[in-house]
Amino acid sequence: MFAEFSFESNVDLAVAIAMLVTCVVRPLLKICPAFLVSAKTQSEGKTTLINMCFQLIYGRSAAAAAWAKDDVEMAKRLVSILKAGPSDVLFDNLPEGGKITGDEINKVITSETYQGRILGESKEVNFPTNMMICFTGNNVTPS
Repeated sequence: MFAEFSFESNVDLAVAIAMLVTCVVRPLLKICPAFLVSAKTQSEGKTTLINMCFQLIYGRSAAAAAWAKDDVEMAKRLVSILKAGPSDVLFDNLPEGGKITGDEINKVITSETYQGRILGESKEVNFPTNMMICFTGNNVTPS
């Protein structure tokens, strides 16, 4: 299944396999790591790799979302995503050389639930975070 991808090492291949297996068991886990697929250049197959796993497990491509530039925007985006209740989200094409960082994205990745405010309303809501979270980008690193 992964034969057409040019992984830099066997560890990278193992992470791709772990991502596939995690897609299967994610609904059973209270929390789970997010997965980052990064490459040195464009058109290396980052999004294709994630979509291939999602097609196999979920029967469709990943639900793509844009990366927010600050925590305030990320909080709005995350509440909106979690309210919709998808099994997955893909933050696709993060800025070149960027870092996956921020309090809000960290909360979603490391907590069972996420609390935030629905845009236009003054009440706080709490959503489960049991969705598969993936990121792609060129020369992107976790923080």
